[in-house]
Order: sequence, then structure tokens, then C-alpha cells
Amino acid sequence: MECVDWNVTVSADTDMAVKLFMATCGQVELSQFVEDAIRTHVLEVLAYRAARIDSHIRPAEVLRAGFDCTGSPHRH
Repeated sequence: MECVDWNVTVSADTDMAVKLFMATCGQVELSQFVEDAIRTHVLEVLAYRAARIDSHIRPAEVLRAGFDCTGSPHRH
């Protein structure tokens, strides 16, 4: 996978919270943490949007299936 550089600014509180969280989880790669968090958030938003559009879809089913915004299976 091709990587790109991002420059982001967060509050000091967020910085400390993320550092403490990562330390307690034993995670040392900030870039991987950010990528995982973004993927998780996007998937959750898509799941709830899908459920609003089609009442037969439950968000939990979408989250378990792990589909991306193109409808393709999400691969880790």
C-alpha cells in the first residue's frame, strides 16, 4: 500500500490521551494507530448510514462484514 504524509494538529489533551492509551496498549506506531482509528470510524459511520437507508440492515451486521465505501470487503 502506498503511504502519504499528513500533517495534523491536535489539542494537548488529545495528544496526551493518545500517548497514554497507546502506552497502555503497547502500541508504538502513531501512524498505525491513526489509520486504524480512521478506518474504524469510517466503517461505523457507513454502517449507521446504511441502516438509516435500509431498515433491514443492522449496523452490527455491516461492522461484522467490514465493507468499505465501495462495497468491497474490508481487508486488514
